[in-house]
Order: sequence, then structure tokens, then C-alpha cells
Amino acid sequence: MTLRLGAALGAAAIALGACAPTVETERPATVGATEQRFWVEEVATGLRFPASIAWLPNGDALVAERQGGLRLLSGGRLDPEPIAGVPPSFQNSLNGLKEVVVDPGFASNGLIYLLMSQGTYEAHYASVYRARLQGRSLSDVQQIFRSKDTISGPSQIAGRMALLKDGTLAFAVTDDNYHKRLVQDLSSHVGKMLRINRDGSIPQDNPFRSTPGALPEIWTLGHRTPNGLYEDPESGALFESEAGPKGGDELNRIERGHNYGWPNATWGFDYSSSLAGPLQVDPASDQPLLVWTPSVTPAGIARYDGRAYPFWSGSYFVGTLTGRALERVRLEDGKVVLRERLLLPLGERIRDVRVGPDDRLYLLTDHNDGRVLRLVPGEPKGAQLARVAHKLTTPATNGIDTKLGDPAKGETAFKAQCAACHSVGTRVPGGDIGPDLETAYGRQAGTLAGYSYSAGMAKLPQTWDLVSLDVFLAGPDAYVPGTTMTAPPVADRAVRMDIAAFLNRVAGLEGRSFGGPNTVKPPASPSAAGK
Repeated sequence: MTLRLGAALGAAAIALGACAPTVETERPATVGATEQRFWVEEVATGLRFPASIAWLPNGDALVAERQGGLRLLSGGRLDPEPIAGVPPSFQNSLNGLKEVVVDPGFASNGLIYLLMSQGTYEAHYASVYRARLQGRSLSDVQQIFRSKDTISGPSQIAGRMALLKDGTLAFAVTDDNYHKRLVQDLSSHVGKMLRINRDGSIPQDNPFRSTPGALPEIWTLGHRTPNGLYEDPESGALFESEAGPKGGDELNRIERGHNYGWPNATWGFDYSSSLAGPLQVDPASDQPLLVWTPSVTPAGIARYDGRAYPFWSGSYFVGTLTGRALERVRLEDGKVVLRERLLLPLGERIRDVRVGPDDRLYLLTDHNDGRVLRLVPGEPKGAQLARVAHKLTTPATNGIDTKLGDPAKGETAFKAQCAACHSVGTRVPGGDIGPDLETAYGRQAGTLAGYSYSAGMAKLPQTWDLVSLDVFLAGPDAYVPGTTMTAPPVADRAVRMDIAAFLNRVAGLEGRSFGGPNTVKPPASPSAAGK
């Protein structure tokens, strides 16, 4: 499948009037697809959830893997071994190594900067490190920032980081819907955009440096989950993409000392479908440039101003995770005037977007077999055809030869890959995006009240057992069309079997692999319990 413009690309564009914020809802396209012809090249593959890419002066690139390490891409080939000396990070479906930034003086000093989550499931925090890259290893590794707050469970703590035009580092410490009380508190780093010098010291012009009780690193407040951060190299304007809860994703322009509203003002809903905040518009906080509803989970941002794609010059590009597309956005006088979705048939969660030194757009895909992709003008010819990116296939599984795995390993895997959305009773206090899974094994699918199941899931006469969990975790949309997971599918079958074994154990099935709708008995009613 060659991905290029028009119907083959599946692009959808929307022309918008001048309004702020622009709130996206489901609507038909009103203008045609892009006039820019291009194809998608697979530059590298085999990355563990790549999160960030940065180029060195010699043209090589560093890629930060969220659930891996720091990798070197040299001459178009991925070094099989990660860079040595990277500090350990706490890794799950939301946390890990989140960003790599190259010092502007790298050619003479070899310095890079890393943003990551550290600690444990029970207590983790955000860290920024400065280190010197020498060959294939880091030296002089120094922690220059650690967040004041430590949080527990699957919650995300480290957001994104950017090197600003003035030579400082801006980065986010996130909220995730569970620490709202801290977001407007200037004595906490949670829900803030921070700014430090490259040696970890505090810039003199930080807005809250002299505010009693405030943490001096704070640059802005009122953020939920910043997933993208980009500074326009010419104007110095700083843009941030931010995931809302259920709807209410935002594109913001970041201004020194400003408040962006969360959790007092939001266009999103809680996962229970109630309002996530008391206001949608708060005069005391800035309004987003763009609001996505329903959620697309916007991620990396870049502006293109080169010559390789002349039709796109001046456009911003935003990767989307649950939206599984690359979105082109045009701004005029601070207003969104056009949006266009690209790469829909590819079906990839796009984590990062960058303009490379060759004037091409590069993308990172959020997958356990993550890829570096490049958009190439024109159409592929000759030897280029072998490098065309194709849609990844869902791991083949039909339940044959399935066997419960190791429940202890399954608990660890569940915390890493599933707990951001689901709890398992009191054993795993996780997220509330999806239902508690303590009695999932043996329960009929799509039956718990209070959750928005797809039409297919709600009508599915299927009990969760070894086969159905195996197929569903490998690819929910392939199993039940219209059903999605916030986190990427679990591609490793052994891991899926371990997770199934863990859920089997906590459901009290003692290793019985299969069962009908009554495998797990419902709790007794109050009247029955009293008899």
C-alpha cells in the first residue's frame, strides 16, 4: 500500500471560521484533500514505543524509547544496542524516557538532556538529566531537576521538553485526572510548565520566582497532560498540545505566567461522563486555540517552513494517538482556519513530529514495534518502492494453542500496560477510564453500567476467557469493530497469556482457562445475603 494524497491517503480537511477556541466535533469535510503529493518511507523499525527524536550536527539522530533506552540512528540504520549510561527510568504505558534534547553547543561540548519518569509504581517523579555523549555511551551524567511531588499507581508524571530560543529548557510535569488539587497550587510542580537553565539553575525572569511559597521553576500552570511542545524558531512563540480527559484535548499558545485553566475550566468530561470541571470558559485563564472533541490525544507538534512541501509551508503538524493520524493545522492571526487529517489508512499512533535537517517531516509511531517514518515529496520509484511504509498487521491469533501464562509476570505486565485505564480491585489501584477488571475473567463483555462501550462490544455475546482476552488484547478493533483502547495493543503473545493468567487468578478461577457467562457468580443481593 503506497500512502499518498487523495482517496488513497484518506485525508479529510475542514475549513474553519475565525473563532477562539475552535471546538472540533464530528462533521463532514467541507474542502478537498491536500494538493501536496508525497509518500511515506519507513526509515527505521524495531523501536520500543519511541517518544522523541533529535538530530546531532553530523546528521545522526538520537531516539528516546519510552519503554526502552536511548538509541542511535546513523546512516539510516538503527544501532542494535542502546546508548550505555542512561539513568534507569520507571516505565509503563505512560511513563519512561520521554524526551531527548541536544545542546546547541553539542559540536564542542557533547551535551544532551533527558526528561524521564523515575522511581517505582508506588512512588515516581519527573527528572531532567544533563549528560555528555561520547561515542556510544553517556558520561558526566547529572540530575539537574527532580519534581517535588511523587505520585503512585500508573499515573503519568513527565510530559515533554523543548530547548527554547533563549537557551533555557521548558518542560512539563503532568496531571492525569487524579491530582487535580495540586494543579492550581504554586507549591506543587504537578500540572505546570517549568523552565530552567541548562545547568539546572533558575532563570531570573521566571514569573513566580519571587512569589512567597511558589516553586521558582514554574513558568505556567493549569495543565493536564502536555504531550507536545514546540517553539517557533523565528517568533519564539511556544505551542503545547494537551490531552483532555474524555474530550477537551487542547492546542495552546504558552505565555509566561499564564494559567490554562485545568481543572477549573475544561471542554472535556470525566470518564463517568459528568463534567470534568465547573466551567468551559474562565476569564481568569487562557482559552485554547483549538479543542478536539471527541478526543484524538494530540502529541508531538512541529511547524513546516521549508521548500520540500511547498503547499504545506507555514502549517503546523500535530501527531495524534487515539486519533491515529497526522493533523495539519493552519493558523492566521492566532486563529485556526484549516485542519486536515493525513495518514488515516496507516492507522498508526503518532507520538512525535519533527522537521529533520534534510527539510523532511519525520514521525515516530507509538508501538512496541515502533517506527521512524519520513514523508517524501512525489511518488516512490524503483528502489524506493521497497521502503514504502505499510500498515502494520494485527498479530495473528485464533485462540489455538493458547495456555495461561505466569500470573506474577501478568500482574507486572498489567501495571505497565493496562493500569493507566483499569484497576483490579484493591490489588492494582489504576485508572478509571475503563471498568475495574477484578471479576472480568468469566464476565460477559460490555455489560457494566456507566461505561461507553462501542455498539459492537455492547451487543457481543462473549465471555472474557483465555481466547477472547488473547484476541482482544492483540487488536481490539480487529476483534470488535469500533472498539479502541487508549493504550497500544499488546503484541507479545506471551505477555497476553501472562495478563490473562493474572486476571484468571484474581477472579478466583484457580487456573480454569475457559468458562461460560456464569463462571464468576454475581455478588449476592442484600436480600439474599440476609437469608
